[in-house]
Amino acid sequence: MDSEKKRQINLPLIIFIIVQIIIIAILTFIVSSTSKSDNITVETNRLPDASIDNLRSSIPNISAEQAKNIELALFAVMRENSNTQDFANSSAKASIIEDTISLVHFENRKGNLFSAVINAPDLNQSYDLYYGYPDDNNGDFQGFISILCPARKESKIYPNFDCKDTSSLNPSQLSIVESFLPYMSFNYFSVSINSQEDNTEIQIYPTQFDLDDTTKKSYIEQTKQAVNSLGVSPDLFSYRFMNFQDYDYTNPFR
Repeated sequence: MDSEKKRQINLPLIIFIIVQIIIIAILTFIVSSTSKSDNITVETNRLPDASIDNLRSSIPNISAEQAKNIELALFAVMRENSNTQDFANSSAKASIIEDTISLVHFENRKGNLFSAVINAPDLNQSYDLYYGYPDDNNGDFQGFISILCPARKESKIYPNFDCKDTSSLNPSQLSIVESFLPYMSFNYFSVSINSQEDNTEIQIYPTQFDLDDTTKKSYIEQTKQAVNSLGVSPDLFSYRFMNFQDYDYTNPFR
């Protein structure tokens, strides 16, 4: 009789223990599944390294460190202009379009300006690259890297690419022209840039007056070619000949 009572008393306890074991097993399975799912998500969102396959062959004597700095700058702007999942699933590989390369040496500044178009077909993105670097470490030329949204015909490869420039530290196309164009040599005239809120004007100061229209057109064409050699579209600017009374003799470039 006592033995049967014990079995009746212990039966609910045994059932309770079995139920607890089942609950613990279910919870363990759920936690394990969630953990695996999280690992898959992290792996999917792992971001690729941006690379430019022909960068070092395109820029003379560029160091591995500087090449990496350019690729890091490209990584930042590509990521900012991409959907996170699309970017994670892409190769993030890019290349320089070789027939857009321009390299201008500034003897009086002991520096160089390299410009080219970067194409990233896997992401349907393209950019204007500007890289300024000194002849050596002894001069005062300040190097810079600037990767900007496409602003010239050659770089507007993807019409649906809604690009935005991501860093206020990047020199813009305007500031590049302002910084370099006055140091370029022209025959029988000099130039300066006048920036207004709705228009940027390149002013042409000839050394002779009463010029005919053909000569004026040739001066404008020389100026446009110089702007284009900096990797900037000449169409971003208007051009105006200055009269003698407009000359500012405190400006060393006039």
